[in-house]
Amino acid sequence: MTEAEWLECADSQEMATFLYWRFQDEKHPFKQHKRRKLNLLSCASLRRIWHLLVDERFRQAVELIERLEEEEGEGDDSLTLALRAARDGWVAVSDAADEGTYATPLLCAMPDAGGAAYQAIDGDLQCIGNAASAAACFAAGTLPNSPAWQAANKNEMLSQKQIISCIFGNPFRPVTIDPRWLTSTVVDLAAAIYEEHAFDRLPILADALMDAGCDSDEIIHHCRGDGPHVRGCWVVDLLLGKE
Repeated sequence: MTEAEWLECADSQEMATFLYWRFQDEKHPFKQHKRRKLNLLSCASLRRIWHLLVDERFRQAVELIERLEEEEGEGDDSLTLALRAARDGWVAVSDAADEGTYATPLLCAMPDAGGAAYQAIDGDLQCIGNAASAAACFAAGTLPNSPAWQAANKNEMLSQKQIISCIFGNPFRPVTIDPRWLTSTVVDLAAAIYEEHAFDRLPILADALMDAGCDSDEIIHHCRGDGPHVRGCWVVDLLLGKE
């Protein structure tokens, strides 16, 4: 994929797959952050369909992944237990959907939503495509591949693309931070945004960065953009040394 193709791509699954293989390059600066960034992308995609994760085991598993990526989790044993629980949940919601013969939008969406949660815990990026499909099933009130579903799926993938842009920026043009921009005001504000999920404060962060002498159009534009902004935001990560 070229930079032009990346900027024009409307398929979030294709973008995530590109990022996965790009991370395989041992010399690439993103290599060491592969798991965290991609897992946070999976979690952000699942949080878009939080209302469809009707089995509490799915939500607990997503929250566990997020804690693990911030080094607050309990380790591999907890992840294994979460994976088993999510698998059981997936079977349960799929059975319920089959028994209901997909009679409602929620029942249409349940198998893909459950599959997305299970795949995310297993580290499978196909969860992004399943999350989009689940959202489309719910929005269109029908099973995949109908015209209404295709339109809703396209719309959801565009929303996922915005999440990818928030987390990864433009992978063809990595941005560097001038240490002079890292004033106590900037760092404290970035830390509060990160810890409190307070991404509505990003425009304030942009002002603080400009006061510190930041002249990066990419950084200022991202902070003042409409978003959505999620945990793993490339600007906040850079400022906090998570990149």
